[in-house]
Amino acid sequence: MQAQPVAKNHIEFEEYRLKVLEKAHAASKNVVLVSPALVGEDLQNHTNTEIKELTSIMESMALKSGNVYFVNMQNLFKEHLEHLECSGFINTNVMRVLLDVLFYKNPLRIDKLSQKRGLHVTLDGVHLNSKGADIVAQQYSSIIELYGDEEDKIGGS
Repeated sequence: MQAQPVAKNHIEFEEYRLKVLEKAHAASKNVVLVSPALVGEDLQNHTNTEIKELTSIMESMALKSGNVYFVNMQNLFKEHLEHLECSGFINTNVMRVLLDVLFYKNPLRIDKLSQKRGLHVTLDGVHLNSKGADIVAQQYSSIIELYGDEEDKIGGS
């Protein structure tokens, strides 16, 4: 799906997401709705508190829609971060982010820079390092296996 417009409030956010869900349901019988992950690894910061509220709206939508598998990415990362000392580092310098993307292609270098910044699952507070990518990959893999098992049952009936 393409990027959605920025919503002015939670009602507009829900309206946009409902339209996306309708389009997804029209195109596929299996729909996975994934919440935003985090902005900064401090889960108590203002932005992550807002993400938590939006995630709650999305989870409610998934339950109402039926046949939607919901993934709460923030909770997934929370499980890995809650017992760690997390840095408040968030790279807001666009040029620095661009340089990181251009010069840090090697996962070992990315992880080393993450560690230097006091981060555990991201390079800059948003973009995933190898640990964060592994967490997401494992989650997506389990969803694919779940739907694969369902297809086997449907096809085998």
